[in-house]
Order: sequence, then structure tokens, then C-alpha cells
Amino acid sequence: MPLPLVKKWTRRESAQHHYENLWKTDPTRFRTDRHARELLRVERTLTFTLSHLTQGSTLLDLGTGDGRIAMALHQQGFSIEVADISPTALKHLPSSIPCHHEFIPHTKLFDKSFDAVLALELVAELPLPDQRLLQSEIARLLKPNGLTIGSTSIDIHSEDALSRYFSLIDTEFTVLDIACSHHAYSIRFPWIQRCRSLTLALEALCRFFQPETGISHLLWVGQKKPLLP
Repeated sequence: MPLPLVKKWTRRESAQHHYENLWKTDPTRFRTDRHARELLRVERTLTFTLSHLTQGSTLLDLGTGDGRIAMALHQQGFSIEVADISPTALKHLPSSIPCHHEFIPHTKLFDKSFDAVLALELVAELPLPDQRLLQSEIARLLKPNGLTIGSTSIDIHSEDALSRYFSLIDTEFTVLDIACSHHAYSIRFPWIQRCRSLTLALEALCRFFQPETGISHLLWVGQKKPLLP
């Protein structure tokens, strides 16, 4: 008797299954209020983002997660759309924000559609080959001279994690500004992350004693490079 055919999942189907399963089994993973360090990240991300945007800009939030940043920008009056592979994630967004069910970095959104594209905490979720493709996809979606705002955790145990990340984004973007967080100490003591004041105190110490090697998180804004120099 022949064995039944087993359907081979596409990469899109596999990614959707993975994140839908995470939303069901570990939803706190996506909550941006799960501890003090994460709340600080959200606050700093929003402040940094607002400082580099102009009213009237059209925005896209790639890999929106729980949508907190997108909803905050929407409340500030920005025209923003979001994209995510997880239908469960998109359900967190109000109907006033256009949502796109997309497989990143291979979206079907139109070229040169946005003044700014956000890719917050996204690159580390992708396989290594797709991390560079993400930069190309963002550049494709941006209007000429458009901006991208990205963020990522930095491996505090690696000596060249920051330089490797910059070499990745340098292919498509000119970095205009950065903001670093220094949580190398509190990461080693997870219980401290429940307390905002202790988290901030340890960060101040880390920034003083390890200004470079203590960097645990990076925010950056870059401008799309022209096709021709």
C-alpha cells in the first residue's frame, strides 16, 4: 500500500506556523510590557522614532508584533500600515490601521510606497540569509531618500556583534543617528529587570564602566542610499 503524500510546507507556511504557535504557547514573548527593561526599550524607541519623523510621513511597521509602537504612532497622527506573518499578531491592531499579512523579507507591497519603514526587533528573528535580504526589501519599499528605523539586541558575549550589524545595514543605508542601551549587567541578573529603578541604576554603571562592551541594544535611523553615487 503506497504511503500517503506528505505536503511539504513552503517557507511562508513554515514561518506562519512557527509564529502562530508561539502566540498560542508563549504569548508573553511578544508582550512589550513584560519587564522593566522591555518597557524602557519601548519608551526609548518611541522617543527616538518621533525625533526623526515629520508629520505627514507615510509609515510601515514590518513585523509589528503586539503593535504597541504602531498604535502609539497612529495616535500621534501618523499614517501607518503594519505587516506581520502572524494573523494573531495582526488581530491586536485596530481597524483604523491597515494590516498586511506578509512573509518578511518577501512582501508583496508596492515599490517606493513609504517615507519611512520601521524594522524593530525584527532582524534577529530571521535566518542569516534573510537578514541581508531584509535590508534590500526595506530599500525597495522606501521612497527616494526615505528613512528606516531599526533596532536589535546586541550579543554582549560577542566582540564584534556591533560591527557585523553595521556592515549588514551599510549595504543599503547611510546611518544618520544611533542610540545605545547598556544592560549587560541586568541581563546577567534577570530578577533585577522587574524593578525599573534598579535596571536604570545598573545601566548607568554599565555605561560608565563599559561604554562600548556593555552595549546590549541598538536603535538606529538610516537613509536609503541612491542607486547611483
